[in-house]
Amino acid sequence: MVDHNLDPADRELVNAAITYVRDTPRLAKYRKTIINVAGIIANVALLIATVPSDLLPPEVAGIVVVGIQGVASALAYAFPNAITEEQADKLAGYVTAARR
Repeated sequence: MVDHNLDPADRELVNAAITYVRDTPRLAKYRKTIINVAGIIANVALLIATVPSDLLPPEVAGIVVVGIQGVASALAYAFPNAITEEQADKLAGYVTAARR
């Protein structure tokens, strides 16, 4: 994965990125996906509970669904992306290419 022809500073940068990715907890890596899936599950649960039983008028249920998804999207936007394995590999490739 790491090009051993890199100078020590570049190798340290690449190894730091790889170590960071490896040590990042799954929850932090996939937090945006988890937030969006939770929003979808909440919407589906709301629709299953309300539409057949007429608990809420369809218009109100629709507004609540849009609101739930809006909150989930805003939360996903608010959280920064985690560095992925692919990005760490790309970083290694960029550093290697830049030094040749």
